[in-house]
Amino acid sequence: MTMLLSYATVSSDLAEIWGDAWQDPFAREWERLVKLTWRVLRRFGNECIAWGLQTPERRLYQSLRAGLRSDDFGQIVPRSPRLADMHEDMERRWPTFLARYPRFELRLVMQDVSEAIDATSWPYGYEWKLWLWAGGAPDATPVARRMPTEHHAALARLRAAADGWWVWVDGPVGEREFGAIEWRSAAQMDALAADLGERR
Repeated sequence: MTMLLSYATVSSDLAEIWGDAWQDPFAREWERLVKLTWRVLRRFGNECIAWGLQTPERRLYQSLRAGLRSDDFGQIVPRSPRLADMHEDMERRWPTFLARYPRFELRLVMQDVSEAIDATSWPYGYEWKLWLWAGGAPDATPVARRMPTEHHAALARLRAAADGWWVWVDGPVGEREFGAIEWRSAAQMDALAADLGERR
């Protein structure tokens, strides 16, 4: 995940990522905490931090609890136990919240799978292969050889629960930077997988 780069667009950036989950009261708490954390990190820490603030993250509240310094960058994360407590509380409640929004959870799991496969933030161009893989046994498709099997159960569960899938759609010029992640129904994914599978 990349760092949310602009304080002015924190809310809109998070809303785009969280999708239907953004209307939940938990999301309002996270929005307020992200803005507070942003101000603390920018004022007392270093701008080159390694987390994106899109979701609760254990490394961040552990760093806030103890503080984090670097010989090269100085104070990276200020010691802030009260802020760490707030992050830890949200991280503790995160699984219960996430279980209410399978589409959002699926998006996060797809990002994790992509990181495991080729260290990228999204499975560009092979979402349909993940769709097929999640619809069968862990070793039932040729593409399974590349897949991190530890993610299969989650993908299969979320495929059924969400009844659809996320795909990256390029912008008009065919470049990723102008595209967006969009939702597709199960029927649309079946058609997409059949079409792309025939071309290969």
